[in-house]
Amino acid sequence: MRAQEENALALQFATADAGVAATCGSAPSPRKIYLATSYAEKDHVKNLGAMWDADRKEWYITGDIEPEPFARWLQPWVKLNVPFHEKDAARDLGAKWDGTVWKVAPTMALDPFARWLPERPRSEPGAATSAEKPVPPSHMPEAAVQSEAEPPSSPHA
Repeated sequence: MRAQEENALALQFATADAGVAATCGSAPSPRKIYLATSYAEKDHVKNLGAMWDADRKEWYITGDIEPEPFARWLQPWVKLNVPFHEKDAARDLGAKWDGTVWKVAPTMALDPFARWLPERPRSEPGAATSAEKPVPPSHMPEAAVQSEAEPPSSPHA
């Protein structure tokens, strides 16, 4: 009787393993397109169909979702030069620390962050800056578009 129970248990595990293999398959995971959104806009992007990446603590859409409704959040983050002793002030204003740099969503008013904005080259009068033009996902930096199979690298790894 003991041998029959062990065989039945082995069959259950083998069936479960086969089911997992069948559902996992070899199809690649959809790529993630990360959104530069502020905390105040989280419900809006969620209602549009964005998903939350708990590891990166960022909202994203997958490549199979129409990006047009998310155009305003497909712009690159605005990076800030925040000294350590001013980190609490930056966070209180809505800046986000991603583990390497302070940043704010390009949809936020930047005036409160003016003292931390990096020096930018002056453009010709009337010329649009990169912060004014949405960047399509095909032109996003690799750090913003990432396959789920490729987790972000950690500088401490």
